[in-house]
Amino acid sequence: MLYALLYFAVTAILVLLVLGVDQSFNRSYKLWEQVGQGNVAVGLAVAGKLIGLGIIAWTAISHSSGLLNSVVWTVFGAVLQGLGYGFFEMMTPRLSVGGELAAGNKAVGLVTMGIAVGLSLVVSACIA
Repeated sequence: MLYALLYFAVTAILVLLVLGVDQSFNRSYKLWEQVGQGNVAVGLAVAGKLIGLGIIAWTAISHSSGLLNSVVWTVFGAVLQGLGYGFFEMMTPRLSVGGELAAGNKAVGLVTMGIAVGLSLVVSACIA
């Protein structure tokens, strides 16, 4: 039981740190300010990222030999997910994803959520 609490605490901190790093790359909007204002598009996008990170962390924990190993694989998976998201941004040069999310474009929020979850499934298969 103690190990479960330790894994949970470390993973929760890691997910929050990864989300913070992700936000530092985003200059279009302030995440928690937008969520606080009820921006559903941003909410969908961040929910997708959180679900995706959870899937990656679950895979890393399930297939690793210890806590440090699972942290390394979770971070590696988060980096891969970030690179995939960057590729999505590159493939949509006419669309400012961050700008559309800040403007409340729910369609972009939903697509962003889908990409985050879809990428996390692929990344999880790669790190398993």
